[in-house]
Amino acid sequence: MSVKRRDGAKRKYWYIRAFLDERGYSMRKFAQKVGVSESQVGKTIRGGDNSPRVLTALIEEGCPVGLLDLPENMKMRRVV
Repeated sequence: MSVKRRDGAKRKYWYIRAFLDERGYSMRKFAQKVGVSESQVGKTIRGGDNSPRVLTALIEEGCPVGLLDLPENMKMRRVV
């Protein structure tokens, strides 16, 4: 029996943090921009959650999609 890999499990946390730092965002500032809690941003960039608001905001900010290990439902939206 194979175990299915959780979406976001291969998210590149440190690279995403560096990306935000380069743009002058702390976790708190980015959370305020997105309209979510700081813990929600942290869980999402660590791969423990897949908040569409956080992931969409990262993409819109210019974060390379390859760092995000997007869930399948968001990959399909990116194609359209």
